[in-house]
Formats: sequence, C-alpha cells, structure tokens
Amino acid sequence: PELPDIAAVRRRLRPGQSLLAYHWGQERAWAFVIRSDTFAVRSLTLNNEAEEQTVLRFFDHCSGNPYAVPDDQRQRVFAELCTDGQALYRSWMAPVADLLKESVIVVPDGLLCLLPFEALLTSADTASYRFHRHHFLIKKYHIGYAHSAAAWLSLCQRPRSEAPRPLLAIAPDFDHNTHGLRPLRHNAAEADSVQALTDGDVWHGNAARKQRFQAEADQYRVLLLSTHGVTDD
Repeated sequence: PELPDIAAVRRRLRPGQSLLAYHWGQERAWAFVIRSDTFAVRSLTLNNEAEEQTVLRFFDHCSGNPYAVPDDQRQRVFAELCTDGQALYRSWMAPVADLLKESVIVVPDGLLCLLPFEALLTSADTASYRFHRHHFLIKKYHIGYAHSAAAWLSLCQRPRSEAPRPLLAIAPDFDHNTHGLRPLRHNAAEADSVQALTDGDVWHGNAARKQRFQAEADQYRVLLLSTHGVTDD
C-alpha cells in the first residue's frame, strides 16, 4: 500500500485507540504515536547491542515453557523473564506511556518484530515464579499489531466480509502429525466455548483438516484457529 498521510491515519483511529510505530536505527530509536487527536514523536536512547540481546533472550524464554527447563536453570529463567520484561518496558513503552490510550496498535521495526509486547512487565512480584502476580502489559492495554501504518489503514478500508456464516472454530488433535506437534489440552474446550457464544461451527480432530479449511474458510466471517503456531524467521 501507498504511504498514507498522518491525517488519514488519525481520521481512521477511534478515540480510544493509539497507533505506536517504531524506527530502530543504528544509534537510537524513535517512537511515533498517532491518535485521533494528536501526533507525537519521542526519541529513545538505547545501548543497541545490549538491547538486541535482551530482546532475543526474552523472545527465547517466551517461546518455550519455563517450567520445562531443568530444575537447576528454572530460577534463572524466571528471574530473566522478570528482569528483561521490565527493562524492555522501560526502553520501549514507558517513554510514551503518557500518550497511549487503552487500545494500542504496535508497528514494530527490526528485532521488535519478535517482541511479544503483551508480556512486557510494568512491575513484577518479588517472587519471580508467581506469574499471576506480575503486572503484564496485557492487563493494561488491548494490543494489536500491524506491519505498517499504511498496511493497517489499507485493512481498515477493506469492505467487511459478506460471508454467510458467522464463525468457524477448528481444534485439531495432532494425532499422527509429522511435525512433532503435541496435543493441546484445552483447544477443543476453547473452540467449543467460542462456538457457543456465536452460534458458529466447530471442527474437532480429523474434521479439522487443512484441505477442508482451505476449501471452506471463505464461507465464514470470523476464523478461530485453536492450534499451534509455528514461526519461520
């Protein structure tokens, strides 16, 4: 999509929304905040090498199950999740926190594309393993992502789907899959609960086949994939 002007983005944003776009350069980074009523730019001073290592370590820890690491490493992993989560919040979100509304659309840059902003910490409990007591960013903001402001605006301007069915929820069982994916304990219950709210359709187990999904997905306005996600960097 073509680069939009800021006014066009501001007109599309709702009063409770903010678009937060980053540019991570070699010497410093910049944060651009666009709201329906304002536009602001903040300079972020970083130690690039240390910041890159922190982002990668945090991504690595968030990508796995901290309870699955060996016992002699678990406490270190818990502590690093808390320390890095708070440090990354201070670097990337705290400098613009006064400008953000409750709904934030993040446009990341560079390694920030790996960063799960929802998992950043404004503060943590003194016991690092007590995750339910940590103040994760997801408790404060509704966070979404876009590749760019232009891509987000283009998606907003697309006509809404006129598909005849409200929702399709799929919950595969992963039996005999060739990718080493383990069963998900609660994916069937998740799909069933959402289906009950929307009067949509749900496919379980062998019914949730890729070929069937590709053939019928365009018949639904909303898709819920209660399944694994595999990244390909």
